[in-house]
Amino acid sequence: MGTSATEQLGSRQFCSECGRPYAPEDLARFGNAAICAECKPNYVQRMREGVATPASMQYGGFWRRGAAVIIDGILIAVFSLPVKMAFSIFGFNSAFSPMHAGILAAAFGFSALINNALYLIYYTYFLSQKGATLGKMLLGVKVVTATGGPISVGRAIGRYFAQNLSFLIFGIGYIMAAFDDQKRTLHDHICNTRVIRD
Repeated sequence: MGTSATEQLGSRQFCSECGRPYAPEDLARFGNAAICAECKPNYVQRMREGVATPASMQYGGFWRRGAAVIIDGILIAVFSLPVKMAFSIFGFNSAFSPMHAGILAAAFGFSALINNALYLIYYTYFLSQKGATLGKMLLGVKVVTATGGPISVGRAIGRYFAQNLSFLIFGIGYIMAAFDDQKRTLHDHICNTRVIRD
């Protein structure tokens, strides 16, 4: 098993800051963190300033994160229900006409599009502005960069789509958090983010 700040890949290890692989002897050790020469100056400076570093972060656990995802799903479902119901009713009423049978499929498709748009807006706003969705806030965790800073709007959008990928591969992207030393999912790896205890 690896240390709490590095991942073994054969004879290679990953920098706790940038995530790039290096030979073990090319990394400087700071407690449980392994830092490459390029990241070392900024890392040391943040340590002096008392900013959270990977070695000092307390990561959100698998079950806590899973519960937050469920809460967020319920909240979005409640908010989007009136929109989905309106399109569904419209689709069913229009489908009774032979000339408009395709409207039913279009209504369901548009409803799904609206639902995804609501999810995207929800995740992007809360992650980039608050650091956590409502579900994560309730469970006491937040999303940060690898260096402990807030994530940008662009990274929040990217993380949303990467999260969909974690779901589409039968949830394996989420399950990864149970076996990762920093509790990272696939979308955390893709976007270089961490979920930490707030």
